[in-house]
This record gives sequence, structure tokens and C-alpha cells, in this order.
Amino acid sequence: MTDKTQAYKKSFIIGLIAYLLLFVFSIVYYKERTIFTDIAYHMFFIIKTNGFAIQNFRYVAYFSQVFPLLALRLHFSLATVLHFYSSGFIVYYFACYLLCGFWIKEYRLSITLLLCNILFVAHTFFWIQSELPQALIFLFLLVAITLRLPSRKLFTFISIPLLLAGIFVIALSHPLLIFPVFYLLAFLFLSDTTKRQKISLSVFGISYAIMLLIKHYYFKTEYETAAMQNWKHIYTADYLHLYSNKVFLYNCTHKYLWIPLLFISGAATYIFLKRWLKLVLLVTTCAVYITIINAAYPGSETSLAYMENMYLPIALFIGLPFVYDVMPQLQARRLANIVLVVFIATCLLNIKLASKIYIARLNWERSFLEQHADKKLVVDARQTPREILIMNWATPYEFWLLSTVEKHKTASLLITDDAQQFKGRSDNKKIFLGPWESHPYSELNKRYFIMEDSTSTYSVLQP
Repeated sequence: MTDKTQAYKKSFIIGLIAYLLLFVFSIVYYKERTIFTDIAYHMFFIIKTNGFAIQNFRYVAYFSQVFPLLALRLHFSLATVLHFYSSGFIVYYFACYLLCGFWIKEYRLSITLLLCNILFVAHTFFWIQSELPQALIFLFLLVAITLRLPSRKLFTFISIPLLLAGIFVIALSHPLLIFPVFYLLAFLFLSDTTKRQKISLSVFGISYAIMLLIKHYYFKTEYETAAMQNWKHIYTADYLHLYSNKVFLYNCTHKYLWIPLLFISGAATYIFLKRWLKLVLLVTTCAVYITIINAAYPGSETSLAYMENMYLPIALFIGLPFVYDVMPQLQARRLANIVLVVFIATCLLNIKLASKIYIARLNWERSFLEQHADKKLVVDARQTPREILIMNWATPYEFWLLSTVEKHKTASLLITDDAQQFKGRSDNKKIFLGPWESHPYSELNKRYFIMEDSTSTYSVLQP
């Protein structure tokens, strides 16, 4: 093992501590992470169907949903199921980290993977269900395998079918993943990879492009088609006055401070070393990607968590130059591991600061439960604080989880922007109302849905 590889291995070992701390945080904040919008919704259908809750062909979610499903089938308590779901994301990311490092020995890729999990994560620690970061982390594992294909014949024979299946999974996972995929391949192509590795990377890119075409013609969904409509703002946006630009620039001097610092360090290194192609790749990709995201989501109505989720690929764009080309300079001065520890500490601090929002959200729901736990209600959202709830569409699933875990009795409460539409749907005494459909009590697992309100119908409260 070379001195350079040994230095990266030491940094890799420090990363083990980061995942241990993230795991602890996922246990401490398990309610804030799981009793929140999409995760609560997914949890409802995992328990109702005793199976996975995969939406829009985003099969990468199998990796995180297997944990609560396992706990469910072992008949654990609802609180334990939620613990499994919350910590399962960290276990999945950690598994990819270990496979890239200990198994495949691609320490530089594994450290970059770590940076994608910690570099400027705050709100996305609590808004956890997005398939974008799940697929982003899986991408590292697939590319690490690809880099090792030329040197292991048996490994190649076993891995190629699994690798193609993995590429298909990430192709279906999220439309924005196209940027990280081709940036990562291009970056490695310009780095110290062998000719045979470059061929493997090229085949990976071609395979991914083919999978995208298959997705476009055979796996198109209404959800993604509607979401892509936001991209039309790219052509009409007033870039000098975008609210999203102002917020992003502000955050780059506060909680996202590592974005400008690592971008500048990478660009300066490439100028000093005269690696012009890498400089162009870094600057162009960051500029284009940030422009697209800020133009697609220009206003204040988009939640902080959702925007941070959209920005997460930037960690890959700036992380790769840092790990591959800046870290060797820091290692020579024995500063690399110190900097990595600072990254980890910053991440934990950002999570702690962001937690106040999600703790306050749960506390408001607890207070609301205390007032209305014995009633079946559809409540007009104008009577509730939107700035605290953030999103209200998943409130029936959130109140179900919160009341059942803490009170051992399931509450039937729905907060909606259009309470009027439920007046004709709320007459049945033995249904659980969701925002789009009703669920008969007979279809719900009695172990996890403790319904004691079957003698009354829903009341609709409007201003």
C-alpha cells in the first residue's frame, strides 16, 4: 500500500466515526425524521400493505424501506418500526461507504461519498425520503465496482449483470441524477484512471444513457412530467432578482459555507496545477446546475428541506476535486484529517440548529392532539400555522403515528387546504380519511391502528 493510499485509508477510518454519530442522531431524532410528510405517508402504506411503498418506479427506495418492513414482519412495536426506518437510511449509506472502502478499496470515492452525506446537510437530515440522495450514494458504489472490473475476471463475471441492474435502478430514481452521473464519469476520465478503466467508465455512461431512453419511453410518470414543468422557468427567469438566488447566496455565507470554500479551493488548485479541463468541468457544472435549480424553484413557497435536497449533488461536484486534488496538498501538511473532522463537526452543528424547526413542528402537533384527540376532524388549513407545519397534506398520517406511539390510541385528524371537499366523504363512521382517499378500518392492521372512534363520523371545521 502506497503512502498516498495509506493517508486516504486513515481519512476513511475517521469517516466511520461520522456515520456512528449520524446513527446516534437518527435515533435521537427518530420522531422528527419519520413523523413528517412523505415518510409518514410511506409508513402508512408499508404497514397497510405489509409490503414496500415504491412510487414512480423509484426502486432505489427498496434499500431504505427494507428496514421498517423487516421490523413490521417481526411484529415489533410501532415506535421500534419508526426507529428502524429512521436509522435504516444511515445504515444504508454506511453500507455503501464500507463497500466502497473496505471491500473495493476505492478510498477516494468513499470519502467523497461521505462528503455527500455531511458537507452541507441540515434540513435534509429530517426530510429523508427523497430518492435523489439515496441514488446519489448508490451511484458511488456502482462506479467503484466499475473501476475494479478490469482487474478481477471472476468479479467481472459476477458483477456485470448486477451492475447493469444497478444502473437501471439509478436511471429510474430521479431526473436530476443525470448531472452527478456524467460529472462523476467525466471527472474520473480526466483523473489518474487507466485506459481499461476509462473504457469501463465509458460503457457505464453509454449504459446509463440507454436506460434513460428506456425510462423515457416505457416508465414515464405523471408526477415527473408535472415536476419537469418547473424547468420552463429557466427560459423566462429574471436571474438578477430571483429570490432563490438571494437565499442561496446568503446560505453560502452561513450554513452552506463549505460550498464556496471548497469550490474556490478546487478552482485555485486547478489553476495552480494548470489542469484546465478539470477547472472548466468544475466551474461549468456548478454554474449550470445552480442556475437550473434556482430558476426552476424561484420563489419562497418551496420549503428549505426541498431546496436543500435539490442542492445535494453540489457536494459531489465540489467534493471530488477536494478529495482527489486538494487533499493530497493537505495530507502533505498533515491537515487533511483535521479538515475532515471539522466537516463532521459542522454537519452535526447544522443538524442540531435545524432540529429546532422540526421539534417545534412536533410540539405543535402534540398540542393540537391534546385539544382534539377525542374527535374525528377535517380542519381547514387557514386555522393552523403553515409556517410551523411546513406542509399539511400528510397530517392524517403524522397524527396517526404521533398519537399511536405516544398515546397508544390512534387519532383521526386531517388538516387540508380544501376542507369543503370532505363534507360528502366523511359520513362513514369506520373510515380513516387521507388527503386523497379513505381507508376502511377493516383494512388497517389493528396492532398499529388503535381505533377507538368508530362511533362517530368526521366533523368538518372551517373558518
